[in-house]
Amino acid sequence: MASVFFPDNNESLKSLNNKELLVAVNDAVDSKKNSMLVILDKKTLDTKRKIVMDKGFTIYKINVDKERVTIVSYEGEVKTFNKDLKEISSEKIPLHFKSDDERLEEVKILGGKIYALVRMFDRDKDGVIGRIIEYNIESKDSKEISLKSDRDWEMTSMEVIR
Repeated sequence: MASVFFPDNNESLKSLNNKELLVAVNDAVDSKKNSMLVILDKKTLDTKRKIVMDKGFTIYKINVDKERVTIVSYEGEVKTFNKDLKEISSEKIPLHFKSDDERLEEVKILGGKIYALVRMFDRDKDGVIGRIIEYNIESKDSKEISLKSDRDWEMTSMEVIR
């Protein structure tokens, strides 16, 4: 059986430049194939090239800005590429999952910083239901804010406003 690749969310398609589109896809059927970035010609939609991610790197979010392409995995790994898609760096956001009860719920990438919302399925004894982690790509500094609630969350969403 051949693997079937899908974009994971509505932000998996980005304009790389005037001539190319960038699509992030994961093997969503049997998870045996590595995730990929697929570069398409904007006029013809023909595949120009594919960049295969490392084993275990499941693409969660991509961001394209003036200088770089930043990719975050579900596991909190960050890969940074230049505009020619040559890898510049690979690192890990300090998500510090405390249990199997936590997962990466949302990621925003803005101005050289990554904002990650880590959600817990059940509140802990102190009422903490999640955390927001701010990670600076350049300095590698991170800050964490605990989120408390008096009830469990059904759904979560995060928007970063500057």
